[in-house]
Amino acid sequence: MENIIINIFICFIGLLGLFYGGEKLVAGSVSVASIFKVKPQFIAISIIALGTSFPELVVSINAVLDKSPGIAWGNVVGSNISNILLVLGLASLISPISLKKKNFNTNIFWLFVSSLTFFIVCIGIKKISFYSGLIFILFLIITLSYSAYISKRDNKNQNKIDNKNSFSMGKSILLIFFGIFLLIISAEAVVSSAVKIAYIFEVPETLIGLTIIAIGTSLPEIAASIIAVKKGHSEIAVGNVIGSNIFNIFGIIGASAIFSAPDDLLVPKSFLSLDIPVMLISTFLFCFLIYYKFIMSRNIGVIFILSYFIYISFNLKFF
Repeated sequence: MENIIINIFICFIGLLGLFYGGEKLVAGSVSVASIFKVKPQFIAISIIALGTSFPELVVSINAVLDKSPGIAWGNVVGSNISNILLVLGLASLISPISLKKKNFNTNIFWLFVSSLTFFIVCIGIKKISFYSGLIFILFLIITLSYSAYISKRDNKNQNKIDNKNSFSMGKSILLIFFGIFLLIISAEAVVSSAVKIAYIFEVPETLIGLTIIAIGTSLPEIAASIIAVKKGHSEIAVGNVIGSNIFNIFGIIGASAIFSAPDDLLVPKSFLSLDIPVMLISTFLFCFLIYYKFIMSRNIGVIFILSYFIYISFNLKFF
């Protein structure tokens, strides 16, 4: 009983840390965008996305070094699905998310290309080699560089960020790194305590992995996106998802393939029949909503969340 109370307390503190860290991350990101005269969306696609995906990168590299590549695949594919269906779904329940920003079309092009490339390689070749990993990393660099150029160009004559609310460069960067650090530490606290509670109640390991762990790895994105939407910066929430998903494919899979050398990074067979197709379908749906400039209402958010848990329920049947 004492262990349950302690873990519930740790979980509660972790949740508080998630939202406090998300608040600082968003504040620092908006300030940096103001200083560099770029849109907050670019900061979300680059700094926030890379920061919130850093735990998955470390876990995936360690997994392939330990000869457990399935964990790396689960991190990337599961995270991309939950980022769209769960993260955006939950964020839209706080406030409807506008998908009418001009720059979104450029960024979803790269998301579309990365997801389609990933799907074709997985279904067709069923493995990713060392050199393919290098190409993936190169694509990531090109994507970020092009996004930076477009954001700077489009924001040259029109700056919508309120400079009065910006901090100094030092404080802004400190807020960003503090926010990312707190998000990662808090997510780890929530996941570890939740797993311990689940084990105490004898919850099956497969259910723990598909629910607590899967959702837990998306907690940084969830917290950052909800805080962004709450503060009226829906472009940060959307940019965070776009950037995280691109980074997961090109960055994490690319790095995992490189660290797998001399062996190739083989695609698990179970992922070919369900997980990768679901990832592609959810990504295309997200790109469709942005292309036609929909407003993601609470009703659409509910549909996204329900779709995520339907996917989880189907996945359980494969175990």
